[in-house]
Amino acid sequence: MRGAVVALFAVCLAAALLDLLSPGDGDKGLRRGLHLLTALAVLILLLQPFFSLLRRAPETIGQMAEDDGERGEFEAVFDRTLTAAAAEELRAGLHRLLSADYGIEEEQARIVLSFDGSGQLFRVQIFLSGAALTRDPDALAGDLAAKLGCQVEVR
Repeated sequence: MRGAVVALFAVCLAAALLDLLSPGDGDKGLRRGLHLLTALAVLILLLQPFFSLLRRAPETIGQMAEDDGERGEFEAVFDRTLTAAAAEELRAGLHRLLSADYGIEEEQARIVLSFDGSGQLFRVQIFLSGAALTRDPDALAGDLAAKLGCQVEVR
């Protein structure tokens, strides 16, 4: 782009110098032809970026196909981010459920969620500590498995 600007400036400067040095009055003779040639040169220089775009059109289509591959990577990152956000929301909901239904506070239970390849929840692990250790882990696991519809381990 910088080369096109320099070329345009050079053509305009050369045209102005030739116009000053050429003989003739007004728009007669050599000056008229010089004005026409200068206008054509400036027009070609101004349209040069458009012509280069037309020459690169097949390359641009190939680049768009490559961008589609990158878009797949971005969609995968977006899906992982969405899954992580959903996991945090589910974990917070499970903490509220444990607190409300079973009297187990958040600091007494560490929840680990496992998802399959399609992003579906397939296992919940709950590690109890403190006063929550007095709870029956088998009864708690069975009750939560029935509510969540997935495998639940309580330790």
